[in-house]
Amino acid sequence: MYTSGLLRGRSQWEVYTRNTRHYAANIVTLRGDSREVAVPPALKLCFAFIDGKHTPEYIRSDFDVAWSRIVPGGAIGFDDYGHELPEAMQTIDRLILENARDISEVWTIKPKEIFLRKAARPREI
Repeated sequence: MYTSGLLRGRSQWEVYTRNTRHYAANIVTLRGDSREVAVPPALKLCFAFIDGKHTPEYIRSDFDVAWSRIVPGGAIGFDDYGHELPEAMQTIDRLILENARDISEVWTIKPKEIFLRKAARPREI
């Protein structure tokens, strides 16, 4: 687990829980392998952020689990989108093309995050 730089020796999980503790009643955190985690069937998400394994299979699995539950107008973000992980970037680009009808906006935050907003209704392409 990455624990240097801005994290000051702490794990990402420690930093996340500390920074979200005041909002915990409004946040549902699903932590685990997207192929195994039990996701409540009725769960709807306004935002999901994916920062997991960087293989095409896991990126696609994480996306499928989250995107199917993102409400119209909601967003999904991916970490590690950039030149350092070309296979991850190519997989995310393919997902964008495959789901273009349902995406109203795509934006990046340099150096390595990309976000997709779910359209209120499918678009004509």
